[in-house]
Amino acid sequence: MVYFKIFLNTIIFLIGIVNLTHPNAAEHLFRSKSVTKVRRVRSDGGFDPLNAHGGVFRKLDLSKDELRLISEYHALTEYGKIIDLLESKILDSEDMRSKEKINLLKIIHRMRPPKSVKHLLTKNDKHKMKHHYHKQEIGQAMDIVLRRLDEQDPSTRREIVDYFGLGKQDPKNKETRSAER
Repeated sequence: MVYFKIFLNTIIFLIGIVNLTHPNAAEHLFRSKSVTKVRRVRSDGGFDPLNAHGGVFRKLDLSKDELRLISEYHALTEYGKIIDLLESKILDSEDMRSKEKINLLKIIHRMRPPKSVKHLLTKNDKHKMKHHYHKQEIGQAMDIVLRRLDEQDPSTRREIVDYFGLGKQDPKNKETRSAER
């Protein structure tokens, strides 16, 4: 049961009900135009979503609307759209050297999801998720994801859960391994 709670909490975090535009989550101000300069950050509880994925979000000059869009894409498992948005921001940036751009592009391309993640939710699921996301109904949104996850065959489920970085915490993965022994 403890593993399942850890698994659910981690999925909630990773699937993106992390709201990048939460007023205390990631309010940042430039000290200078250079991306290498330190930004003033105020975060609640020590967690700052802009530091996720190697700080790629912090290195880009993202507007509030872009952050909101990234947060929504993250919640709807539209990772390809996030990667496309970040890629265009990196390529259009005049504040970064070529080497830094190349390194950031490598980071985001390593985050590209497998097809099983891309096809986890149906259009109808995403519509429902978006509705719950905007109403901050986290439990209902997660029920949709978990239901779809439970419908997957064991190898596809393992691939999806591993992509989320939760392979060791997936209770079904533990059940499968126990049955194999």
